[in-house]
Amino acid sequence: MVTRRARGTRGRLRVETVADAVDAYQAARRPDLSFESARNLKYTFRRFVDVIGPERPIGELDEDAIDRWRQALPTRLAARTLRHEIGRVREFTRWCHRHGKLLDDPCMHMRLPHAPRSLPRELEEPQLEKAELALPDDRARLIVSLMHMEGLRCIEVARLETGDVDRIRRAIHVVGKGGHHREVPLSERTATAIDAYSDGLAGPLVRNHKHGGPLTAKTISRMVSDWFKAAGVKRKPHDGMSAHAYRHTAAGEMLDADTDLRDVSTFLGHGSLAVTSIYLKRRASVERLAEAMARRETGA
Repeated sequence: MVTRRARGTRGRLRVETVADAVDAYQAARRPDLSFESARNLKYTFRRFVDVIGPERPIGELDEDAIDRWRQALPTRLAARTLRHEIGRVREFTRWCHRHGKLLDDPCMHMRLPHAPRSLPRELEEPQLEKAELALPDDRARLIVSLMHMEGLRCIEVARLETGDVDRIRRAIHVVGKGGHHREVPLSERTATAIDAYSDGLAGPLVRNHKHGGPLTAKTISRMVSDWFKAAGVKRKPHDGMSAHAYRHTAAGEMLDADTDLRDVSTFLGHGSLAVTSIYLKRRASVERLAEAMARRETGA
């Protein structure tokens, strides 16, 4: 049954609108989301409400309306971005159906578009050395060490607090994607970088130089890209030379050291072994297969 609610001091009832339902959904999701995830959700539904119409009764949200919204999405959106947009709206309509706001889920017919998944791009030793020389200060060296040695994502570096570093147990407490918690070993290199940069005060481990608060994940990602450009490691957009390349490199180095795939998955904070197994595919690249074929031909 379509939800109704009171409005105004005279007790008048009105049908809940799409805008009302979107507000309720975002409020319900907010406690479980990071700042950036909540912001992305807000942007998605701002566009959604503009197309559907804020005063449209939520009970009238049907497949035709969803199709019009889908067709109104910018054609320039990358496949991965489009997948996220559609996925967020599908979760919303599923939530509305589950809470009795919709008799049927109008997104049941909509499939997520396929987003090609590129193989992880790892940094070679010469690239690591060149990038290291381009780092401007102790903060930069700490950020890079956390990504390369501990395999952290940008958002995980941004969330780190001074108290998350356990010197006695030589471990770092990490808050990953979806708010999942894990511990990773504290490397000697990162411990040295922390000593060189941190003042030991409570608060963000990596600080914004202007106001002393934490850096955002987006800022960290941009900073690493800038350092790569300065080092000559990054030559063009979308070349795979991003902050995430350090994480890929950490995973590859662990696999090269014959670390069990399950342990690598735990180290990276992956939700399943299927995600971690992507890192194994690089060992079946054309170049490596060509080397194996050459050895077969020569008998070496």
